[in-house]
Amino acid sequence: MRDIWSGTQADKQLMALELAESRACGALLASAMLRVHPDADPKQIASSAFLIWQLGEATMRLAISLNRTEGDAIVDAFKRITLRELLLPQSPRRRAAGRQ
Repeated sequence: MRDIWSGTQADKQLMALELAESRACGALLASAMLRVHPDADPKQIASSAFLIWQLGEATMRLAISLNRTEGDAIVDAFKRITLRELLLPQSPRRRAAGRQ
């Protein structure tokens, strides 16, 4: 798996395809997040969703390169971090309340 990923990163066209696919998946995630949190800032949600998707891919690559126990811990940490953002994205109202 790591060899395949390394190969895609070495080839500019494959890297561009992978990035485009990641952006599309991030957009799908953002769409779902906005349905759940309609008052959230769409630009912030789009950025967060894209980053969550990218970090998810990186987490899996890292996890398979570690021993099982450490890899499982890394995946669990990613889940905890991601769930916080998925469940409580910062809405315009929350941001405004935080500045007062």
